[in-house]
Amino acid sequence: TTIDLGWPEAHLRVYSESVRAALSDLATCARTGGSPRAGAEAGASAVQVACAGTRALADGTTVQVRR
Repeated sequence: TTIDLGWPEAHLRVYSESVRAALSDLATCARTGGSPRAGAEAGASAVQVACAGTRALADGTTVQVRR
């Protein structure tokens, strides 16, 4: 599956919004003692995808992400 985020403006917006949402969720959990919406496994997967996207952009290639 190929995901096109659009370049460069759209991908910056997508990443900015996802980081903002994650930090907001973390702050809410810190205030309320709740659990985050995404756990460690989802976080690790997100980092894998972000790193692959960065490599793909730098190399101008498609990068496979393994599950």
